[in-house]
Amino acid sequence: MSLSQPSVTTRLPAVDWGCEINVHGMVVQDGNLVHADRHGAAIIPAEAVDDLLLQVDLIIRQEAVILEVERSPGFTVDKFKAAWPRSAEIKE
Repeated sequence: MSLSQPSVTTRLPAVDWGCEINVHGMVVQDGNLVHADRHGAAIIPAEAVDDLLLQVDLIIRQEAVILEVERSPGFTVDKFKAAWPRSAEIKE
């Protein structure tokens, strides 16, 4: 028998909320975020979300420096090498 993955439109009944749950051996506390894809799942504790959002914003701004160079006409490896340290200068 093969099991299919539930789609995002699958409706599952809520049996409880505001409590700890166990998903295939992974314990998730109320308020935690779960990131899951075909490679697995990770729990993000609720108290880490604010810092996580700050770090995501930092990475987006750092990568923007590199992506701008990579997408520009006349892109070269030398231009990429010059952009890399400029990207790392962005700290906050």
